[in-house]
Amino acid sequence: ERKEFRVIGHQVFQKLFPFENALKRLQNKKITIISDHTLQYIPFELLPMQTTGKLSESYLINTTEISYLQSFSLFEQIQKKQNTPTKKLLAIAPIEFQNKELPTLAGATEVFQFFKQDTTSLILQKEQATKANFLKHRNNFEIVHLNTHAGLDSLTQTPWIAFQDSNMTLNELFGLENQAELVVLDACKTNDGVNISGEGIINLSRGFFYNGTQSVLASQWNVNEKAGNEILQTFYTELENGNSKSKALQLAKKKYLQLHE
Repeated sequence: ERKEFRVIGHQVFQKLFPFENALKRLQNKKITIISDHTLQYIPFELLPMQTTGKLSESYLINTTEISYLQSFSLFEQIQKKQNTPTKKLLAIAPIEFQNKELPTLAGATEVFQFFKQDTTSLILQKEQATKANFLKHRNNFEIVHLNTHAGLDSLTQTPWIAFQDSNMTLNELFGLENQAELVVLDACKTNDGVNISGEGIINLSRGFFYNGTQSVLASQWNVNEKAGNEILQTFYTELENGNSKSKALQLAKKKYLQLHE
């Protein structure tokens, strides 16, 4: 499967970047990708740039900083808003849920260690990680981190995200203004939703963007809790080191690949 992925992935890379000296021209660059239709489901940073050497060292993420936009119209919406957060981090981690069909998430506390000593950060866990507390506190923080479960309603395909006591749907999320420079949707398939041609995927990310968020970190597939926490810890470290959000994520992914080849 790894060999097949490498062959097909490299072919896709060549079709998407068909110009001369593509590897050299992409090296140490930052690119923003606005894709449509099935291309929205391709993680560009994991496209193999070559067919020799270690697979983990062939990915585009090793040389190129990558970010995504869902559509130009959404980009214009983001540009209209100038945020003025007064506090650092709002972290919501239910760990256990009243809905017993949702598995326990026990590893979230490690990610928030950076912010324990920050007097402007608020970390809500277990019974405090309610929908009402999210609504109460959502509008004052630079970073909003939701460590939880998410999915699509089986009947309507409406995206939802879980709090300790109940879920919030995308429809409820629209109109809830916030000041966040970054929202981290630390849950499975938070980038999933209904695909509308020319506009992209109508997902939880879009709800936060329309409410004023400047950047959203979301997941396209199911999340391995241990791996996700490791990547996010490095991501926050690199943010504290002064790197941009997209650069910090690139460095976090590179480190994870290097440690888990």
